[in-house]
Amino acid sequence: MKSILVSQSIVYDNKTKVFKDQLDNQVINYLIKLNYVPITISNGLKDPKAFIKKTNISGVVLTGGANIGLYPKRDRLEKFLIDYSIKKKIPLLGICRGMQIINHFFNGNLKKINNHVRTRHLIKSKDSKKMHMVNSYHEYCINEKKIHQNIIPIYRHAKDNTIESFIHNKHKILGIMWHPEREKKVRNFDKKIIQKFFRKN
Repeated sequence: MKSILVSQSIVYDNKTKVFKDQLDNQVINYLIKLNYVPITISNGLKDPKAFIKKTNISGVVLTGGANIGLYPKRDRLEKFLIDYSIKKKIPLLGICRGMQIINHFFNGNLKKINNHVRTRHLIKSKDSKKMHMVNSYHEYCINEKKIHQNIIPIYRHAKDNTIESFIHNKHKILGIMWHPEREKKVRNFDKKIIQKFFRKN
């Protein structure tokens, strides 16, 4: 089975006055259900490259949770992971915030969006008339006017046309704005997208 490196959120514990890594256990369980071996990476690592070299990863997942800029240490680690993945040609999947920071890495901007938190909506693809229902938990969307020329939208919000998924046309990068791990069951739609991405790379 392929090992997948997984980034984590950061939380501040007011009682102990320390910063802690945090990860929704649904992410781990979801990757296991897709037959991957998840390996978490800590935001507190002094030498993430040395840590990665000790693993035999086949992919990287940048997870959701908390807006960019809230914890700079996490931002720096995830940008390192993006750069490392590009240099080593390792497939990189960004989920929600993960997709946003990929966009940020390529000098793209975000903009505030209404009615995208704790809801569900349809997404559409220009290559298919069929639409798919996804969940939504993000406060910001990608500002398409300032998107990198090599980032190609794949799925869009069926009503407001905001970008819900993209790929990079030169690097092994996929972004999705919804959370497949938060569905009650593994859906074929999500499974096919993720497994096809990691398999072809």
